Amino acid sequence: SGRSLAEQRVVFLGAGAAGIGIARLIRAAMVADGIPADVVGRALVQLDSKGLIHRGRPELDDDKREFALSGDVLRAYGLDEPSGHDFESVVRHVRPTALVGTSAQHGAFTEPVVREMARHVERPMILPLSNPTSCSEAEPADLLRWTEGRALVATGSPFAPVHHGGRTHVFGQAN
Repeated sequence: SGRSLAEQRVVFLGAGAAGIGIARLIRAAMVADGIPADVVGRALVQLDSKGLIHRGRPELDDDKREFALSGDVLRAYGLDEPSGHDFESVVRHVRPTALVGTSAQHGAFTEPVVREMARHVERPMILPLSNPTSCSEAEPADLLRWTEGRALVATGSPFAPVHHGGRTHVFGQAN
């Protein structure tokens, strides 16, 4: 996305084993790069089937608790009422540089969500990683269309190449 690792913000849709595992890998890379813990703590934002993962949410699983946002981080993002924010609202407030989908919710990366992200990021990284293809959060052709061809896309399932803007885009599988 043209930003340093310290400037990255990743919103995860899906906080099961895959989403948590990917978040742990990104966190480890950020820590290894010398990024302060407070920066890392606000860079990784997760939503699960019940919404935004934050410290004030009752009955959080232990593996989700390690990524739960503090009240200070919520306020910094303008998410004072965390239960009142859906995926699109979280993207609007957080302004992520990357979206990671592990929700198995076909089409969850909607046009409004992707366009909102692309308003703030020159090269949005969008990773609809759920598989099989019928569970993918988005179709690569749509992601390219909604970002005017600027999205960096990798998927969890195979997709055919897409012709956009006079170029052929081939999508790697990132799982």
